[in-house]
Amino acid sequence: MELETRLKNPLSRVKVSEEETIIKDEKDKKINNTAEAVKEVNFPADNNFNHIKCKAVRQMKVQKLLKAKAKAKKEAKKMRNQSGAPKQIPHTIESLREKDETMIKGEIDDEENAEIKAELMNDEFAAYYKNDYEPKVLITYCDNPTRKTRIFGRELTRIIPNSISLYRNRSGVKKMVKSAIARGFSDIVIVNEDQCQP
Repeated sequence: MELETRLKNPLSRVKVSEEETIIKDEKDKKINNTAEAVKEVNFPADNNFNHIKCKAVRQMKVQKLLKAKAKAKKEAKKMRNQSGAPKQIPHTIESLREKDETMIKGEIDDEENAEIKAELMNDEFAAYYKNDYEPKVLITYCDNPTRKTRIFGRELTRIIPNSISLYRNRSGVKKMVKSAIARGFSDIVIVNEDQCQP
């Protein structure tokens, strides 16, 4: 084997079979196609002036480039305005927001809004929000409240208008609610304790 390689002339041509030539031609075609595809790609212009050592000249060239860009942009805008193309609407949070289906469209008396009108007429809290009555508040505590909790309850009676502070007397919440409704209270506030803190 070594002898054969030594006897071969390194400058002589090697015989190539037909199959190898076909494969080689296909590879060349692929390389040419990729080269054409690379030629079609537009790379950004290299406007880097870092190779210029003189700072004044470098700044002057950069300023010229910026002015040329601004002028080109202004010309493009002028051409767009002259051609009468519609203005592009920018994507903002407001423009991309989906329409709220719960919003009332048009008048409340329309046929489309009849269901919404019926809901508003039968609203449980309508009287509260219209201030048809003055709320009467009962402030009560947990069982066996500490001194701090009782002081906090008295402060709440001073802050909340038309409110009364009463002890619970070991009664359940359901029983308290029934007796509060019978006495005409509209709301109940129960002050609870966590590690002797209200």
